[in-house]
Amino acid sequence: MLRYLSIGAVIVLAASACDRFLNEPNPSTVLSSTLQQPQNAGIMVASAVADFDCAYAQYVLATGLTSDELLNGQLQSVAFDNDRRTMSTTNTGNNTGFVCESNTQTVAFYTPIQIARQDGDTATKLLKIWTDAQVPNRQDLLAQAEAYAGYADLLMGEGMCTTAIDGGPQISADSALGVAEAHFTDAIANAMAAGDASTLGLATLGRARARLDRGKSALAKADAQQIPANFEVDATYSSISQRTENRVWSQMFHDQFAGVEGPFQHATDPALPPGTGAPDPRVQTDSLGATGANGVPIIAALKYSTVSTPIPIAKSAEAQLIIAEADVDAGDFAGAHAILDALESAVQLDSFPTFTDSATAISAVIAVRSRELFLEGHRLSDFIRHKLPLNPPAGTPYPYGAGGFYGSQLCYPLPAIESLNNPNIH
Repeated sequence: MLRYLSIGAVIVLAASACDRFLNEPNPSTVLSSTLQQPQNAGIMVASAVADFDCAYAQYVLATGLTSDELLNGQLQSVAFDNDRRTMSTTNTGNNTGFVCESNTQTVAFYTPIQIARQDGDTATKLLKIWTDAQVPNRQDLLAQAEAYAGYADLLMGEGMCTTAIDGGPQISADSALGVAEAHFTDAIANAMAAGDASTLGLATLGRARARLDRGKSALAKADAQQIPANFEVDATYSSISQRTENRVWSQMFHDQFAGVEGPFQHATDPALPPGTGAPDPRVQTDSLGATGANGVPIIAALKYSTVSTPIPIAKSAEAQLIIAEADVDAGDFAGAHAILDALESAVQLDSFPTFTDSATAISAVIAVRSRELFLEGHRLSDFIRHKLPLNPPAGTPYPYGAGGFYGSQLCYPLPAIESLNNPNIH
């Protein structure tokens, strides 16, 4: 079966002014076999990164609505279902074949992430076949392709109830996380061999995250301890086109389709009772003085104040919080407290009281994660991993335009389009 380039690949090709491809009569349907040559390995990996960055913004947006970070302000049914926690197989924001650049109103991530995953997997397979003589920096490119493919699988494991890979059978969320873990392990080995510190950190922290999700907290801690201070790898955005925008920004500031939800509108020091401490500088918000189409006041997150503001994929604060969570699991409350104390001190906030039990300690870790990793795509997995209480509870009337009731669905069901097009899904 012939496959065609992702839009990300076409855009990367156009930006690189490769006449061979720009002279195609219809560049949106360039055959993948035309691109898949050793001399184009760098373009293929750049395409995988570009498609992941686009998909990542969608994931942050959709899961922010499903958790308690964002509040829907539009009248589109899919956005209501995400916000209301009533996603279904026929209404998960993915059943129309949505891709990143098609509609700023759509809140979806399944198809964009599958495209990014396929980009990374395809580049990985080819780079394992091609030789160093054919592809300069082959091992480094292989590490990058594997790392981004790993992150695509990671998000599938964190956000989906089940998923499928390349037309294969339906697999569990944990199996998807296992695929991600394997990708990261390969990426680590290749990044080390290539001397690529950035990709090494990205893959190592990605594996730590996957292992934490899988209940392997000791192994997650061992990985997280390898991450240096001030480490960060971002998904990058620009105003060049709709698909390159930071879509979290566009939903809030440009389209006014979503705003920050109640718990984070006026976030204060998590070490003190709610509303009693100083404002938390990690979660700054401001009213736009406008309401969404459904009447919701739009409170914007200043964290993403421009169309080109990057979104962190992996950073040192996340690594420290993984270590803290693993410490709590191991009963090392003092170790977890020291980490939280350092993170709070860095933003001039108070220290938590000494932890004397696991419940208090893990509650503090989750609270700090909610601030350090605000709108970075972690909050939904925290809800699922720790079985956090739903707010509002399931059964509460949904007041924003669509009516109905809040549900209890947190993971996203496999969309109907996968079942229709995949003979291995029954």
